[in-house]
Amino acid sequence: MIQNPNLVGPRTSTRPAGSQDITNLHEAKSTHLFRATFRIERGWLIKSFNWVGILDIESGVIHLRILRARAHSVRTILESMLSGILWILVLLSVWRPLNSYFSATLPDGEVLIWAVSGFILFFVFWFLGTVGTIYLVDFLTLGIQIRYSGEAWILALKDVRMGRFRHVLRVVVQKDVFPSNTEGTEFLLTVLGTRKRLTNALDLNRHA
Repeated sequence: MIQNPNLVGPRTSTRPAGSQDITNLHEAKSTHLFRATFRIERGWLIKSFNWVGILDIESGVIHLRILRARAHSVRTILESMLSGILWILVLLSVWRPLNSYFSATLPDGEVLIWAVSGFILFFVFWFLGTVGTIYLVDFLTLGIQIRYSGEAWILALKDVRMGRFRHVLRVVVQKDVFPSNTEGTEFLLTVLGTRKRLTNALDLNRHA
């Protein structure tokens, strides 16, 4: 079992100065990209936003890439801020006419009820909308994010446990792209995505 997956990340790289990058990312032709993390991940789905692994599956070949630390920080800040601000603007554009209407038509005793309930609904819709938009933007920009990642391993699939949106893959290191002496090592990955998309990416129907 791999004790510390972060050792393959760029933050702890020990490559000599001036050496070539882990892989030529501009020549990579990715067909299926998934957010991934080491270990079995349980709990709230929102925790997957902090995963730095990207599973790149092309023609049945599984590449595991690690998002660079700086790219991960920029991604987190931009996606969170843009999504949060967007939903504040959207909700304010709806809130103002609704507030004016209810304030003018409701009896005095019910205006306070509307104000309290409207305040609560505002933040509930803001939170849900922001989280949903973050995941949508993150999914749509995986092709850009992969340019700022480094390839760690080429993996072979041993077993799959399908969930609803999180799936557990048991894999074995087929090739050590980053020198860490882990060829032949088995470990678990949790992958974020729909069952259908992962099934198609791994071509599981053909091997069923």
